[in-house]
Amino acid sequence: MQNFQVVDISAWQEKLNWQKLKANNIQGVIIKIGEYTHLDEMFISHVNNAVTYNLPYGIYYYAHASTIDKAIAEANWVDKQIKTYLNGQNPPLGIWYDAEDKSILKNNINVAYMIGNFINQLNELDYNYVGLYSSYNWLTNIIDLNLLADYIPI
Repeated sequence: MQNFQVVDISAWQEKLNWQKLKANNIQGVIIKIGEYTHLDEMFISHVNNAVTYNLPYGIYYYAHASTIDKAIAEANWVDKQIKTYLNGQNPPLGIWYDAEDKSILKNNINVAYMIGNFINQLNELDYNYVGLYSSYNWLTNIIDLNLLADYIPI
């Protein structure tokens, strides 16, 4: 399998040099769409630049849901933003649920249930590539990956 170099970007990369990204052989970007119900300040600009510089992009949502209902609400919020800003189109590199914030743990519900329900909700809304994005620590020590369906990309 060939390496595909991708970087994640958000409002923290407001002054991103897109020409330099391409020159450094970056082949795609994963753009933060938001968290809670707040659209990332640079989301629209980053999507427009990805398209302008012909870089495939995906999006990630920074998760805070501590219940299954909240995870489904987060998925519905993401769907609304995609319909508003991306004309309902599947991002070429997918949609990613960034689960690594301690707020997810506050109700002592296994994090895998929130992840699975977020992903399933977007799958049911016809998004065809929705996966889990997290830190190594969370993937190895906090999230019980065995509880996630085999079809979920990580």
